Amino acid sequence: MRTSDASEPFRSWAFWAVLALAFLLRLQASTDRFLHPWDERYHAVVAKNLIQDPLVPVLTADPVLPYDYKDWGGNHVWLHKPPFTLWLMALSLRLFGVTELAARLPSVLFSALTVALVFAIGRRLFTEKIAILAASLAAINGYLIDMVAGRAPTDHVDTMLVFLVTLGAFLSARYLDRGGLPLLLGIGVVTGLAFLTKWLVALLIPALWLGFSQSREDWKSLVRRFVIVMAVAAPIGLAWRIYCIRAFPLESSFERGSLSNFTEAVEGHGEPWTFYLDRLGRHHGELVYLPIAWLLWRLVRRKLTSRELAVAVWLLVPYLVFSLSVTKMPGYVAIAAPAVFLVLAMFWWQLRDWTRTAAPGLPRNAALLALALLLLLPVRYTVERLKVLGGYERSPAWAAELRSLDSRLGPGKGAIFNTPHPVEAMFYSSHPAYSRLPSEDQIASLSARGYRVWILDGNEVGEELRRDPRVVITASSAR
Repeated sequence: MRTSDASEPFRSWAFWAVLALAFLLRLQASTDRFLHPWDERYHAVVAKNLIQDPLVPVLTADPVLPYDYKDWGGNHVWLHKPPFTLWLMALSLRLFGVTELAARLPSVLFSALTVALVFAIGRRLFTEKIAILAASLAAINGYLIDMVAGRAPTDHVDTMLVFLVTLGAFLSARYLDRGGLPLLLGIGVVTGLAFLTKWLVALLIPALWLGFSQSREDWKSLVRRFVIVMAVAAPIGLAWRIYCIRAFPLESSFERGSLSNFTEAVEGHGEPWTFYLDRLGRHHGELVYLPIAWLLWRLVRRKLTSRELAVAVWLLVPYLVFSLSVTKMPGYVAIAAPAVFLVLAMFWWQLRDWTRTAAPGLPRNAALLALALLLLLPVRYTVERLKVLGGYERSPAWAAELRSLDSRLGPGKGAIFNTPHPVEAMFYSSHPAYSRLPSEDQIASLSARGYRVWILDGNEVGEELRRDPRVVITASSAR
């Protein structure tokens, strides 16, 4: 199916238009002036604290009250996610200031680069027209945009993982044509960085390399080269693991023991095995099941080329593995999205070519309708996710109030209490924050240690606290 010369530089104006569209859509969605609750606010606060020490990921930087190290939503040392994405966010915050957009900027850039890689993979494996359509679908995909904007769970971590998996697929596609040790080393490095992004999901990258390379080399050569890839990848991922075991033994031991997503429903995220199949139509358009069925039919009939088979592995393995997992989160299968775009583009162009020769009648009219809906339905979801139709508050009053906390509270160290947004308060201010009211003993302990006790005003604040000279009641209009 491949007809274009993949060694030529990108010359199509359409590619640059699609890339610009991808960047602008992601930038527009990232202008929300508040942090989203799951899981962006935690990632942003940890990234902010990493500016001070990149090797000590902490959530509550100054835990003035006792905490449970097993509570990832309120602990001190935070190992709930590997550090690579958080390091990039910290660098952006360091360069551009502690703002919501700065926290999202790495995702904006790397998600746009993912679109470019989808084009490059499609052009190298198939044709430029397939590449352009697949990249266009990636550019406008509402769920990928949601992740970049922090609106979807696991947000920036999964955005980076999608980029790394797509980069690994691109390097594997190049290896299919060229071979060579430098590409193997590159695939190993990318796999290692994926380990530092989301642990074992990184194994999809060498699996993709095997899928691309199985038609090129015999199994003994594949085994030797696979060992090279993993020999490069493993030290990158294991170095952080070993460091955490030594530096944070309690937290590290708990996190290793809590990796039970596959066998039990973690934090209530148990769903039926059809969960991802049901969402597939929402994220990619309700007619996406047609190209998936077409792919499966060709797979069963053994009509897929080696290149198409590699893309099929990219799509089917994540959906199969995570459908069997008891814990299910929408972002788990996002790593397969680029493959969905490629399959959809292949099917669309083949169906379009068929309509050129088909006789007029119901089958041809149905095919023409399908061609239109395969493109229009994803656009509809994108418009919905961009929040351009009104009814969505991009700059809520509570976030504006939290941004002014430091200037309102003045100098000195202290602790903030009675805020419904304690994690966000730690991003916008330089103090630990808690949603509850302090006890008498806590007020006494904090005062003895030189901390001021700030309480955001509300109906919960009684007269006894208001009369306490050790407490500063701060007006709060947005709760």
